[in-house]
Amino acid sequence: MDIRYTNRAIKDLYAMDAETRKHMKDAIENLPAGKVRKLVDFTMAYRLQTHGHCIIFEERLKKTKTPIDIEINQNEKYKMDIFYLAIHKFIPRAVITWIEEIESVREGREDLKNGAVVMHKDVEWE
Repeated sequence: MDIRYTNRAIKDLYAMDAETRKHMKDAIENLPAGKVRKLVDFTMAYRLQTHGHCIIFEERLKKTKTPIDIEINQNEKYKMDIFYLAIHKFIPRAVITWIEEIESVREGREDLKNGAVVMHKDVEWE
């Protein structure tokens, strides 16, 4: 799966200690597993809660030959074609609000539009 990080997400990520960054990497690489919740007001935006943080991300779609299963909650699962995931922001769980979620997606989309992204393989995880 192709994963891209907005510059805002990279700034948040590099402010974390190495152990927390490793937890974030593991959680992202194991999507769609984990505690994922669809964000209100957006078609393809989600929040993943893991290790004291919320990862705000969005799916950017493209038809593929092998769609993957996305589980929104225990009762809701559907097939989806994914082109790439855009990681918009890492927010400490204790301070997150729905307004911040919405702003994170809007700002992240602006970064994507302007090409302000880092590929998953280029992130310094150590």
